[in-house]
Amino acid sequence: MQSFLRREAPITTSPPSLIVFVGTSGGAGKTTATGLTCTALTLSGVLTRIIELDEQRRHAHRHVTVTSVNIPTAAELRNDTEADDRALSQGYESTLRGFEAGEVVLWDTGANVDERVAAFFGRVDMESELPEGGPAVIVIMVRNDREMIRLAAKTEAAFRRAMPKARIAIGVNDANSYWSRLDPDSDNAAEAKAILGPTIKRGGSLHVHAIPTGLALAMRDSDVAWETLADMDATQAAEYWKVPRAVARSRQGELAAVLEQARQEIVRQLGFPADAD
Repeated sequence: MQSFLRREAPITTSPPSLIVFVGTSGGAGKTTATGLTCTALTLSGVLTRIIELDEQRRHAHRHVTVTSVNIPTAAELRNDTEADDRALSQGYESTLRGFEAGEVVLWDTGANVDERVAAFFGRVDMESELPEGGPAVIVIMVRNDREMIRLAAKTEAAFRRAMPKARIAIGVNDANSYWSRLDPDSDNAAEAKAILGPTIKRGGSLHVHAIPTGLALAMRDSDVAWETLADMDATQAAEYWKVPRAVARSRQGELAAVLEQARQEIVRQLGFPADAD
């Protein structure tokens, strides 16, 4: 992976109280990153809750509190910011309850609502609600896609206006290992270095490793928490997946490796104490 996509210093030096996964288009990796981060936090013994705006509703099976928000479509909104405020207040109130309980709150924003969520955070002054010493981290998820790279700059600007003290990082979605195999002489590399490089240099990056295709398909609509499936008796896992026991054991091994990789990345990049290693 190109060096400008990885900053050795962590995104923050203290555990965040709020992590917001954004990314203008669908397929940026927001839901996957939220799920992996939630599981990594759980495995590290950190209390967590999720606010999901994504219509796919894939977080219901997590072993944490999940608040699902139905945000108005752009057509319904018609420049009526109060419509957004009424909808997003559910997520806002749940976030405040999470802060009171000492939880890290994760927002999975769904597609095409980056600027609306940023504007909402600005209107309610979300920064003033953060627990002392618990920063907000905005992770802009980006695939190796030129349009997505360009849109990341727009998303960053919106959140810098709304939350000037937030740590803003790039979530490097390495699906299919496209970032890992990035040709340094390609147009994508040039745009990524020019647009994403400065953000990473200032705020850092979170590397979301590729999940093996077969495993990703098996986990896509799972109604059992990922960490539970990884530790489940192999015979039970085989019955759950309706596959031979050998296939189930192989999947569990892959899943355990993916989750541990995610846990180590979260610990390294989000400022967890040394004993979380």
